Amino acid sequence: PWAIDDSPDAGQVTVDAIRKIPFHKLAPYGFVFMWVEKENLSAVCDAMMDQRFIYVENMTWVQMMPNNTIAGAKARYLR
Repeated sequence: PWAIDDSPDAGQVTVDAIRKIPFHKLAPYGFVFMWVEKENLSAVCDAMMDQRFIYVENMTWVQMMPNNTIAGAKARYLR
């Protein structure tokens, strides 16, 4: 998880850590899919552009319950 202040599930991942990953060597002709919190989206896009990757599209994940209602939980990304 991302290192975000006041997050109930804060982790250790930072934008600086992402900048240090040699994506151009790991995926020279491919795609990189990354779960990024809203707070970090712009900075991560900048970091990836520095490595010559281009932001294409974002995706929204909606967790559904078996009865076809939206799941809810006590987390910032599930409501």
